[in-house]
Amino acid sequence: MLLSKETVNTGRQIEIDLLKAFTVVFSMIIIHVYDYDTLGFENEFTWWLDFVFGGIFAAPIFMFCMGIGTEYSRSSSPKQMALRGLKLLTIGQVLNFFRYLIPIAIRAWVDREYNYWPAMALNFSSDIMQLAGLAFLVLALFRKLKMNNWQILLAAMAMSVCGTLLEHVETGVYGFDQLLGMFWGTDTESFFPLFNWFIFIAAGKCFGNFYKHVANKNLLFLILAPISAAVFALSWHLQMHTEGSIFHSLEEGYYGFSWMRLQDALSVVLMAPGLICIFYLLSKVLPARTCEILSHPSKHINQYYCVSWWWIMIIYIFVWANDTLTLMSVWLNVLLFTIMSVTYYNNHLQAQVEAFCSRHKTVLTILVWAITMGVAIYAFATCTEFCNEFNDYLM
Repeated sequence: MLLSKETVNTGRQIEIDLLKAFTVVFSMIIIHVYDYDTLGFENEFTWWLDFVFGGIFAAPIFMFCMGIGTEYSRSSSPKQMALRGLKLLTIGQVLNFFRYLIPIAIRAWVDREYNYWPAMALNFSSDIMQLAGLAFLVLALFRKLKMNNWQILLAAMAMSVCGTLLEHVETGVYGFDQLLGMFWGTDTESFFPLFNWFIFIAAGKCFGNFYKHVANKNLLFLILAPISAAVFALSWHLQMHTEGSIFHSLEEGYYGFSWMRLQDALSVVLMAPGLICIFYLLSKVLPARTCEILSHPSKHINQYYCVSWWWIMIIYIFVWANDTLTLMSVWLNVLLFTIMSVTYYNNHLQAQVEAFCSRHKTVLTILVWAITMGVAIYAFATCTEFCNEFNDYLM
């Protein structure tokens, strides 16, 4: 029997933890290394890295898993979701402080001719932490309206269409357009706008609710894995052998992957169960202790994501890779430094830091928002050109 009327899959699902760890440790970190710590060289490996492992298997699957996680979370009241959304938005600004503000200042100190103010606008920009924070605020609203998961998915599909229709709808004032870029695609650093990407969280919620009632995972994946494989094969064929690319390209005036259209998003959603199947099979053949070690990043996902960015941006100041071997070397070093930093923090610093932050939570929150938003607003007011994907960050 495939399904049970009762909830049978409770607690952490090891295959989901392994998949989340994969999306961060391999997919996201290595594509960020490629984007920031290389000279942008291209070969067959970087194509697979950019389109597959760092593209459709990275952020979309991560957000899909986040949606699944909301169905397993005990903190699911509208208030709890709203507070989590605000916390994630604040973590996003803390990340910007360490990803942009400090590394850009260090680069300006190393290279006195570097004009750093256009890059300071990145301290207020749209990235995955902003998407996650806004997504939880929307979920809190939908929960308050007592919408069920399928109603939320329909709303997400409508949001996706709206995101496409609103592309390039702008005010002409860069700072305001950057704010709009949090919700739909504008000619700013508008990665992962909410309208285009909320569908992955909504679809993950539907799958998570369904997954809790799956009594026979083997049978489930026997049905879903071939479908996912067929969709992936079709997407790969369209991308490689036809002009009907699954994602619109940057040359056409779109972020393409980042301003994902509804048909593209749905195709990636259909691939997700196939990936879960792969990690389900791995969880069956690998020793339990190995699975526990490999899933460690999933249990500390924000730490791994944010700390990896610090090391990526510090290396960016000094080293740029120009071949595959150097790229892999940089990625392994970033990964090693990230693991060491997260492990040391959790074992030796976490209790003291969290106690301090808890005592001064309001002051620290105001401070990080004031500093990061302050430098971004100053950049918006004084610069005429700004670093973003459209101009290759003025490099």
